[in-house]
Amino acid sequence: MKNFIYTVIITLISNLSFAQVISEKQINNLAREMSESLTNTKVMNSEILINRVYSSKRDIVIVYDVPKDMQLSESSLKKERIEQLKAYGGDFFYKNKINLEMWFMKDKKMYKHIRINYNELK
Repeated sequence: MKNFIYTVIITLISNLSFAQVISEKQINNLAREMSESLTNTKVMNSEILINRVYSSKRDIVIVYDVPKDMQLSESSLKKERIEQLKAYGGDFFYKNKINLEMWFMKDKKMYKHIRINYNELK
């Protein structure tokens, strides 16, 4: 499942121009395509589901639904995501100055919020 998500993201990213920094409209289109492809997808063989993906200016926001009884470590989540992004297309986010926000929700309330600034992917 993890490889599927990376393949989808890399495919979507490869459709965009790498010649210049992409516009906020292009970021919005990318987020919309990601949302269509990834909504209701389980993350890394867990019970965490991707609820939706959207953009806000130069940020891509991924909203996850987390089971009530699951506990997550904010620092390890951020570290893992940065490592994954560096291995699978993080240079795209860096070159195009796109930040990534991850909202982890429990019972429709914010549980964890992680922000990765594009310069952390250098």
